[in-house]
Amino acid sequence: LNSSLLALAFKVVHMKGRGGSGDGRVVFARVYSGSLRDRETIQVVSPPSPGEIPERPREERIGGMLELAGGRFDNIEGGECKSGEVCALVGLKTVVTGDTIVLPGDSGASKGKKSKRTQHLECVAG
Repeated sequence: LNSSLLALAFKVVHMKGRGGSGDGRVVFARVYSGSLRDRETIQVVSPPSPGEIPERPREERIGGMLELAGGRFDNIEGGECKSGEVCALVGLKTVVTGDTIVLPGDSGASKGKKSKRTQHLECVAG
């Protein structure tokens, strides 16, 4: 199991009374490896449209984490979403469906050293 975070935002909904920024945005994400924690700063990577230059990853902070249990949203116990789980994230302002979520600095390069090769991250949601 890879300890680096890799998650995919597969749905964004607007729910009255939810969302840390007051706009009700709730981002549903599936964690494929690593884990997400409440109040953590994440890096968001948007897939480029065909023929477009990829935009630079942007950083956001998770305002809160929710889980769907019996038709109700409850705070995630312990504030952590682990590999294989789905969670609802609040407080993310620019995340859209199809965005990839990683931790800042989780590029695979050693600390303090610059990597000579560029890693290309591509997620295909279908």
